[in-house]
Amino acid sequence: MDKITETAERISRTIEERGGTRDTEKIEAKLRLLINEFFLTAEDAERQVINEVMREQQIPVQRDAEDKKQITELQANDWATIEGKVVMIAAGGNPAIAQRGIIADETGAVEFVIWDKAQLTPLEENAWYRIESCVADEYREKLNIKLHSGTTVVPVPGMSRIVSQDWHQIAEKMAGTSKDTPELKTIASLKPDEWATIEGKVTKVSEGGSPAIAQRGIIADATDAIEFVIWSKAELSPLEEGNWYRIESAVADIYQEKLNLKFHSGTKITPISDTGKAVSPAGDEMATTLKTVSGNPDEVSEIASAKPDDWVTVEGKIVALQPSPSPAIAQKGIIADGSGAMEFVIWEKSGAEPLEEHKWYRIEKATIDEFRGAPNMKIHSGTVISSITEDRSLMPVIIPIADLAPGVACVRVKMLDNWEVRSDRMFQTGLVGDETGRMKFVIWKNRDGNADETALKEDKVYSIYYAGVDEYNERYSLNLSGATIFEEEGADIEIGSDARNETITGAIVQMSAGSGLIKRCRVAGCNRALSRQNFCPVHEMQQEFRYDLRITGVVDDGITAKNVIIQREAVEKATGLTLEKAIEIAEISPLGPDDVFMQFHERLMGRYISCTGPDIDGTILVSDADSLNLITYDQGEHAMLINRAEGPKGGDLS
Repeated sequence: MDKITETAERISRTIEERGGTRDTEKIEAKLRLLINEFFLTAEDAERQVINEVMREQQIPVQRDAEDKKQITELQANDWATIEGKVVMIAAGGNPAIAQRGIIADETGAVEFVIWDKAQLTPLEENAWYRIESCVADEYREKLNIKLHSGTTVVPVPGMSRIVSQDWHQIAEKMAGTSKDTPELKTIASLKPDEWATIEGKVTKVSEGGSPAIAQRGIIADATDAIEFVIWSKAELSPLEEGNWYRIESAVADIYQEKLNLKFHSGTKITPISDTGKAVSPAGDEMATTLKTVSGNPDEVSEIASAKPDDWVTVEGKIVALQPSPSPAIAQKGIIADGSGAMEFVIWEKSGAEPLEEHKWYRIEKATIDEFRGAPNMKIHSGTVISSITEDRSLMPVIIPIADLAPGVACVRVKMLDNWEVRSDRMFQTGLVGDETGRMKFVIWKNRDGNADETALKEDKVYSIYYAGVDEYNERYSLNLSGATIFEEEGADIEIGSDARNETITGAIVQMSAGSGLIKRCRVAGCNRALSRQNFCPVHEMQQEFRYDLRITGVVDDGITAKNVIIQREAVEKATGLTLEKAIEIAEISPLGPDDVFMQFHERLMGRYISCTGPDIDGTILVSDADSLNLITYDQGEHAMLINRAEGPKGGDLS
């Protein structure tokens, strides 16, 4: 039993103990997905799966006494329950912070922060509290705990234990950072995430370019210049070009790899007289690149030309609507015009009327953002949406696989190969290709788990409109969930080389379960591997099937290790066993198909091979005999190399 299986068993027991239903197989599939495909640590994956299963089964989260931690046990990123005495209360120091202070127990003390949006009742000095589901964080190399909207604060009356006096040291540091007269800093000395007070001359001002931004500009002192941003909700008076100001409690921030200064409702701005000091010429240089609105938002733009940070007006058709992933998002979907397509998001707080699928709209002053490497459109409170009554024609733009980029695209492809799904959320995955190359595709199940999506059939050609193009570890894949898919009867595509074939020469160090003699589903276009019980993940129990040979494993060349999938023709060459011979062995052996796997294992484990094929999502697909060769070393040369490695015999030490 491997560690993931052990963890799944442990989670199942925990769920059962808390009144839930055991489903070890489903839990194990979730763990393998998070650990093997999303690269979460085992601890993070276990925590996420427990929370997800408890939420699905509506099991209340228990706050048992054993969950409680002492303050000295806290580490960054812990979610914990503590009990302690509030030994000091301080001002928030930031409009986003409702309260700051220090809480202590017998072992130690820690600073706490209550976010304003958490809407928690303020804590009282010298009172004891039990604080459940707080988050330990590290800020400027100091540990603190954050109290958020999911934190439960319970007063503990009558507590009179003596607490650690370590809190005095924390209090001194807090007092040192909140002096009545803030330290004046130079612009050149500012660092990201720093709250600062500066004095400087405004050398350039500009409109914000966004309803959320009242003003942008550049402020300079003798040491350097920096771009500043005044948020609209801060309700600060605009600065005037050419005047000097003292700016207190602004926040230095990094945006698009550049340092800038944010003015918010807690920032104090005081005009001061001209000091007569010369300011850095960097202000003049920055003025030429001061970012406001990119392009003219009143002119209709093509969707394909929109770039992140642009403000645009587009006219397009809503070609798809998608489930909202968050309560903050009112609507999500895809909008398209003759140039291309893009995902859009309507924020709940924008108050915009929902858009209707298959209708045309004019959308004015939307913002273009970037999410997971792909541009998308944000519709906010300043966006104007008007319906276009005429039904315009829309011709989707087909993009070759070689030219795909993250976002939304239309493709014409041939389905090449079905792969085994590795998640209970996944409906189908495999390989498609066109004249320019090959690419992995995924179709996810509906949220209710129903498998009513369109499945692609091997060797069939499809026109696929408005599929997602995802990027992970610099590799692209097609997400066909929600895309419009049309099969082209009788069509064919000559699959081109994508120039991504890789060759690895090394030892077979692992042969995975699922290697050997396997059964495949005979439903037209399916070809999925069946379980031992003849179960197809799409078409369920199958009375009829066809046999096939396959090896899935790992080849190690001494520097890197690669996953490989070796198909029938190459397997026969590597093992010397034909499909017919393997079937015969399985039928007469008491071990059945396991005997074939054991013979494969005995003949190939540790053997050196050279195999070539397309690298699909980190796995080399070896499809034919010409793509695989067994490496045979000359025994005499091998012995000579070993003798040389041993070196000359040592001399007489006497």
